[in-house]
Amino acid sequence: MKLAGLPSLLLLVALSAQAGATYTPEQLQLMIPLGRYPAEGPVSKREVFSMSWSECLTRSDNLAASAKSPALRLVDAPGLRSTKIWAGDGSLTISCRIREGMELSRSPYR
Repeated sequence: MKLAGLPSLLLLVALSAQAGATYTPEQLQLMIPLGRYPAEGPVSKREVFSMSWSECLTRSDNLAASAKSPALRLVDAPGLRSTKIWAGDGSLTISCRIREGMELSRSPYR
């Protein structure tokens, strides 16, 4: 699978309109460090991309660094790294697994 369009896909997933609460990047920047996380609904979209462990880690780090909203590393263990990015209308969880590659999960806010 070609992954050149992955950043565009992520932007589209993060910005897709869903019913529920929305937050500005500024609101999220104040909330997340204080542990005040927006209430989330169930995962609405899940995609898996086949790629190497090192490529997944690099892409995950780049996405988190380029996000205008807060990002937090949830898990950093041998064989698994998960990072959550809070966007205006929901969160995006990026999971890297040694065998499965990259998994993107999107959850809208309630």
